[in-house]
Amino acid sequence: MPPNHVPPTRAPVFEPDSARRLITKTKHRLYTLVLLIVALGLMELGAYLVAQKLAKNGKGLYFPCISESYEDFLSRLHPGLGWPSPDFISKRPGYFDEVGSRVVPEFPDPLRHSPCVSLYGDSYTEGFGVSHEEAWGNVLARLLNCRVANFGISGYGSDQAYLRYQQNRADRANITILSHFTQNIARNVNQLRNFLGPSAQCQLKPRFILDPSGRLDLVPVFSPSREAYQNLEKDPGRYLKHEFFLPGGPSGLRMASFPYLLSLLRAAPAIARFLSNPAYWRELYEPDHPSQALPLTLAIMKQFREEARARGQQAIIFILPSRGDMKLHLTGEPRYYQSLIAALRQENVEVLDIGERFSQALGGQNPAVLFDPESNYHYSAYGNKVLAEIAADYLQKRTAFSDCRPFSSRLRKLFQVL
Repeated sequence: MPPNHVPPTRAPVFEPDSARRLITKTKHRLYTLVLLIVALGLMELGAYLVAQKLAKNGKGLYFPCISESYEDFLSRLHPGLGWPSPDFISKRPGYFDEVGSRVVPEFPDPLRHSPCVSLYGDSYTEGFGVSHEEAWGNVLARLLNCRVANFGISGYGSDQAYLRYQQNRADRANITILSHFTQNIARNVNQLRNFLGPSAQCQLKPRFILDPSGRLDLVPVFSPSREAYQNLEKDPGRYLKHEFFLPGGPSGLRMASFPYLLSLLRAAPAIARFLSNPAYWRELYEPDHPSQALPLTLAIMKQFREEARARGQQAIIFILPSRGDMKLHLTGEPRYYQSLIAALRQENVEVLDIGERFSQALGGQNPAVLFDPESNYHYSAYGNKVLAEIAADYLQKRTAFSDCRPFSSRLRKLFQVL
């Protein structure tokens, strides 16, 4: 071997057992990593589904899901009333008549039959889920033997219902009724209805606020540019300055976003609060609530009365109960919305507690018969019938109502007496 010769290096030789152990360890680590990724993925999927469910039921989370195009949004938006526009929904064939009332089969021609009563409110006033014949406005018209114009619009708050009355200058019914479904108090402090329930539509609306002297000040419906529309859900606080249910604000509502598991953890206190209170709007009836929902709702109803007086009409407030409210009547528990009824009576605003009258009319029967689960627990056909009978009985006992009935009805009654 020549001097200075360096033998070539030889590749290390692994023992077969060592190689197998390395391969096994690597596979085990990959397997653990895959299991961890799958577990996290399933947990994230579960968190996503839970977040959707909680948001759908108004339990502390807002789930952004507006997918409506900007053009479709503009076609539906009413500049004064917001969502939903009566001009847009009136295009439903055979649903609304020439004056904007839901069709009244008992007195179908609004140009021939002047109304004795007009109704304003939301879907519970409109009679959502039942036929024209079964809607309580039409049943009431049959019982009173005069036309009852039904201007209820699904989705409205008491504020939008009042604004619709304000804009409907042609309404000359002797008696006009503003129906307040108990959940409406939340809508009265809301600018984007999506915060109260998810929807693919962008459901913007106007709202009132109280000025320092306690008078109503209208905040018009936000009419966004295309850019603002695209950014609305990402940064709602930038555009909706008077939204009580703004995520991250005093209502406790929180935004759900990816990663949803982290969103749920961050929103846990708010979710627990909403889960413990199945009707989140109940606390809004407290006089000192930060939303000022109670004094605001009272001011809206007082203004409705003053507007009616100026037109020579008599205004009545109907308080319409939910299915949960009727359970309170059944158990005898205190009813949270009595604060509003008491405030209205103190201000001499005529008000009728329909929940109390429902209880009397049922006579111990299960209140569930008043509600239809297929229409998201709106009043059933039977519930509409009972409500109409309550309203007819109440109105017929009022001394002024005799002047509302058509002359032919009063003449027929006179002949019956003779």
